[in-house]
Amino acid sequence: MNTASCFSRLLMGALVCLFGSIFFSQHAYAQSFPVEQIVNNGSRPNRVNLVYLSDGYTASQLATFSTHARNMNAALFATTPFKEYRLFFNAFTVQVPSTQSGVTHPRTAPDCPASMPVASPTTYFETTFDYGNIHRLVVPKRTDKINTVLAASVPDYDQAFVVTNSTEYGGSGGIYPAATGGNSSAFEVMIHELGHSFAFLADEYWAGQQYAIEKPNMTANSNPSTNKWSYWLGKGNIGIFPHTGNSAWFRPTQNSQCKMEALGRPFCSVCAEALVLKIHTLVNVVEASSPTATALTAPASGTMAFSVTLLKPEPNTLTVRWLLNGVQWGSANAESIALPVQNLVTGVNTLTAEVVDASAMIRPANQPKRFVTWSIIRVAATSVAANDGVPTLSIFPNPADASFALQYETSCASANDVVEIVDMSGKQLFTKILGAQRVGQSLVALDVVEAHLPEGTYLVSITTDCARHTGKMIVQQKH
Repeated sequence: MNTASCFSRLLMGALVCLFGSIFFSQHAYAQSFPVEQIVNNGSRPNRVNLVYLSDGYTASQLATFSTHARNMNAALFATTPFKEYRLFFNAFTVQVPSTQSGVTHPRTAPDCPASMPVASPTTYFETTFDYGNIHRLVVPKRTDKINTVLAASVPDYDQAFVVTNSTEYGGSGGIYPAATGGNSSAFEVMIHELGHSFAFLADEYWAGQQYAIEKPNMTANSNPSTNKWSYWLGKGNIGIFPHTGNSAWFRPTQNSQCKMEALGRPFCSVCAEALVLKIHTLVNVVEASSPTATALTAPASGTMAFSVTLLKPEPNTLTVRWLLNGVQWGSANAESIALPVQNLVTGVNTLTAEVVDASAMIRPANQPKRFVTWSIIRVAATSVAANDGVPTLSIFPNPADASFALQYETSCASANDVVEIVDMSGKQLFTKILGAQRVGQSLVALDVVEAHLPEGTYLVSITTDCARHTGKMIVQQKH
């Protein structure tokens, strides 16, 4: 097996969702350790939070661990596609001291180098060489301890990585990938192993029948029309190549053209796409939108302002399209618009901001899309009638406790009647589109729980195509 290649993935499993601030409180069930945020690109709930854990570094060696972790992190974000999406990540280190320095080496693997003696230091995560009788397979055995350290120190992490204190070449994939921090190939090993753990990528060298499974860059389907990476065929070095160890399984590159086969190479197009798509599952490129309320009533005249705040790759590959009632509106890629009320139809309007990552690293059919949609009600200024003191809207029972009904009359057939409930400060709490209604009397039944109404006093309005009816309602729960 090529020693320039990296390691087989031994352990597979679900990633746990990710983590906290620079220093975290100690949980009762596990010891917490000092946490340092080494990259801060924004709000943790909307970033990929990457955590580096130390093993085999004594308390006096934790500064060395910090250097190793920072260097690995810098190399990661100098590598495509992590480089282009670096702003989508935060990074942290957890300084876990070990009693003794180094990594266990039992000398049980047949390929152990003569220069490396038996070693059995006491380390926190009990990381060892020779796992699975492969010398370079370096695995932290105490995943239970990793679980508890992360839970106590960085409970909202997305991906953790164990940095081990050795200069010997080694590493592994799995739920908690690992690499030896002091080796000259540590950076490349770390990035390769993250390919396994973060995006479920396969080795593009033959690692053994036990790893033969459908993955983004491994398949048993050699049909060019239906192969999972058919879009990329003929683009650059991408093809359908049999594995040298088993011709029933196929990979997208050969001859060490991808980082998943050999260190020092870029990720192939198939692997880069899988990594970018994984990032998009954890991060929403629409960080904020305005107005924050998505159910709105248009003013009688003037304009309404709408905007989206975007988290952009470098270079920016996001496109923005605005759709008013299903028709493209405004300038392409505008992140804000001023919508004249006169452009709205009477009744319910829908305005949508569609944001797409059109990166060339993603095939068009897979390009992630995010949407923000506002429902805007416009009442025709010439036809909206004041109630003039006539009780055209009845609410009963009033006070209401669990359910209530609205009875109202309208002098015109309406395409869409809309119910709105606001509190006494004017904050909109509930909107419901009732659909078409006939001329005459209508009755609508609603539920206090559905409307999310605590005890209090509210204004209830029904807007039709020819009138707006408003009444006061009290919610008073039974005790």
